Amino acid sequence: MLTVFNHTLFNSTNAEMYVVPSNDRHLDDVTFNVTKLNFTWEVVEFENDTLSIQFNWTCAACISPEPDRDILSINFTNSTQAGFLFSPTLRKPLHEDW
Repeated sequence: MLTVFNHTLFNSTNAEMYVVPSNDRHLDDVTFNVTKLNFTWEVVEFENDTLSIQFNWTCAACISPEPDRDILSINFTNSTQAGFLFSPTLRKPLHEDW
């Protein structure tokens, strides 16, 4: 089934993204400032099977400063309601269980 991804609808309303510090380093350091892990993001392109996202970090040097890397967590919400996946063949958005 051919599907089209409408990347202009992909934003913070539909996806929650946050950084998970490695090795719980945010718990061990009382001076740790979690706001330094904040960022904004925007989808800039979707071509073939590649989704390109531009991240603007509050403090880029604060991301993964240790040998063990931080994790970027992405939780998708309301993807069906937003019409992310649309089938030109069916001429309608795909169901969330597609």
